[in-house]
Amino acid sequence: MPKPIIASLIFKGLPSSFDAIASRKYEELAKDIANIDISKLISELISEEARMSNNIDLEANKAIKSNISFCKYCNKKGHIEARCFIKYPELKKANFKPKKDNKSPNNKAKKNESSKAIMSAFAVINKKANYKLILDSGASEHYTPIKEWLIDYKVILNKSIIIANGTKVPVIGVGNIPIIIGNKDVLIKDVYYIPSLKTTLISSKELTNKGWNILFKDNIAELSNIKYKLNIKAKWDYNAYYLGFIINYDLLEPVIYNTSKSSNKLDLIHKRLNHLNKDYLIKTLNNTKGLLEDNKDLTKEDLNNCDSCYIGKFTKVGSKEPFKPTSNLIYFDTDIAGPFSIKGLKGERYFITITDRGTRTIWVYAIKLKSDAYDILISFYNIIETQFNTKIKVFRLDNAKEFKSSKWDLFCKNKGIICEPTSPYSPSQNSISERLNRYLVERIIAISKEKNIPLTLWPYLV
Repeated sequence: MPKPIIASLIFKGLPSSFDAIASRKYEELAKDIANIDISKLISELISEEARMSNNIDLEANKAIKSNISFCKYCNKKGHIEARCFIKYPELKKANFKPKKDNKSPNNKAKKNESSKAIMSAFAVINKKANYKLILDSGASEHYTPIKEWLIDYKVILNKSIIIANGTKVPVIGVGNIPIIIGNKDVLIKDVYYIPSLKTTLISSKELTNKGWNILFKDNIAELSNIKYKLNIKAKWDYNAYYLGFIINYDLLEPVIYNTSKSSNKLDLIHKRLNHLNKDYLIKTLNNTKGLLEDNKDLTKEDLNNCDSCYIGKFTKVGSKEPFKPTSNLIYFDTDIAGPFSIKGLKGERYFITITDRGTRTIWVYAIKLKSDAYDILISFYNIIETQFNTKIKVFRLDNAKEFKSSKWDLFCKNKGIICEPTSPYSPSQNSISERLNRYLVERIIAISKEKNIPLTLWPYLV
């Protein structure tokens, strides 16, 4: 990204209290826009922030000593102009009480809470920096926000750290990051997983404790390990030292995405065919060509317990076997599942299922809003009428508002369609659609759990 654009984005992100220095620096940089020093600009802004903070504290102390706390901007008592929320709205988010010194005898550190502060990395505009490793002299341990980089992962409870601005963030787990240095595979051990961090921080203190030597020269940090004959350089850029480590994805893939083949052939096919039970698997294998090699008989093999299937199991009992019509494509059960907290790639939050009670054929549509159900049902009616030369007679629906609109009532009256709404708070009366929706959600959970598929792809999984 060009340096003038980076400088412009930095100025836009500054709070209103920086207006004076922003206008002054903008005029200064405009004179020689081709030779902007981003590191120097960031250092000056950090120094200005420290100076402003000291001035505010001095004014506040003077006001307290003189027993006069009056704001000249909003003409209200209780605060000074520099602390006015009306003039500086951004101070509301930063208004927190400072932590007491953990070394004080009156303030004992809590159990399992780390008092070590880590250096907060500069929020680099380039998003690719989130996937790089930074050598941090202020970090007492290794930290990362990317769980997919960790192998031998273990969950950690009741542990937290305090970062430089005084905020306490929880530690979720710990693992090892596999990297490649030259032609050698190396593990960065004991890396703590903290999702709220912006980038991965590698502690220089931890490296030196494990036999690494670090030498800082100008804008280069040289790391070497005599025992393993390893050398690497970290370059200074955007106010931080970036390590040239290469993540070993060949080692991560079979661990993170669970791609290792199972010794049991039936278990492997069970996972590949969307976690079907053994009876359906055997029927599918006997009636499909190309799934088995050398006509191997799997009926004698046992299907082991699948943890991913247990996670999505349904426990509520539905109603008895409902009425079955004598003809097909005339009686349909319909329901909407959602909203889901994770949106699809196109913003979908719901999916609507339409099931023919005669053949149990299913149509599924992912939608953004519940109001889209009206257009889906109209389009579905036209498809059935045109493609199958038959007309829908009955829709089994719940009492949702999207199925009680005046437009839908008028359409059903004109087409002679009977709508059978369920009783309030009685989802079992619409058991075919309710159970189908839950079945689809079970499969989404099982597949995503098994292969770590991003949940934003749930419309395609459905």
